[in-house]
Amino acid sequence: MKRKPEVILKDLELIRRGLDKFTLPILAHLHRIDRYTPTGTETSSGPKPKNTISDPTGNAVANTYRPNDPVGRAIKTIDATISALVKDIQILNEQLDYVMNPERRVPVESQIPQCAACLRDVAATKNDRLRSGYCQSCYRKWLGLGKPYRGQFEADIRTETDPE
Repeated sequence: MKRKPEVILKDLELIRRGLDKFTLPILAHLHRIDRYTPTGTETSSGPKPKNTISDPTGNAVANTYRPNDPVGRAIKTIDATISALVKDIQILNEQLDYVMNPERRVPVESQIPQCAACLRDVAATKNDRLRSGYCQSCYRKWLGLGKPYRGQFEADIRTETDPE
């Protein structure tokens, strides 16, 4: 990292303080402010898009006057920024998990999959691959039994293969 940990920690605290301002009452108020947007004056029959409000009077008022609406634009920018933050935080958490968890760094190709029922190593080839977590023979047995409860099925298979 190019920056000192103390500086990064201060940045994270600043972000937390900024996000703490967005409480449920404030978000509800922003939603109420941005409720009416100008829509077409024509009437349409048929299905309405998701998350639309059926309020002909409010829509008529919003359609009569279309001012430059900096508050509405600001609310839309807040909404878009929060959506982008959610995506960025998910990426950040995945990257942190990748760095802090050495098991995540092992390439998937080098991991040898095991059958969840008989615990046999599966070669992961075209003819010998995992199906729903089971090798070919266990998968066929599982289908033949009508896809029973997995925990009980796996316990039964293990007792069949290891009768001690």
